[in-house]
Amino acid sequence: RIDVLVNNAAFQMTHETLDEISDEEWVKTFDINITAMFRICKAAVPHMPRGGSIINTSSVNSDMPKPTLLAYATTKGAIANFTGGL
Repeated sequence: RIDVLVNNAAFQMTHETLDEISDEEWVKTFDINITAMFRICKAAVPHMPRGGSIINTSSVNSDMPKPTLLAYATTKGAIANFTGGL
């Protein structure tokens, strides 16, 4: 039984330009910040009783993204939308 799930893992790197973000870093950021959260939520939900809670931490960057944190901010927006859709 799982009453509360808290997802708080995150990875971020700063960059001055889009060209500085490698494909590998983009994928790593999404794997850690989004894919892991999705998989953990999916695995936990069948074990949560009615009234259980999932807390997915996001960031002010989900609504006010910093250009130097583009990959990170993109994932935080995805977290906000995913959580809102639950």
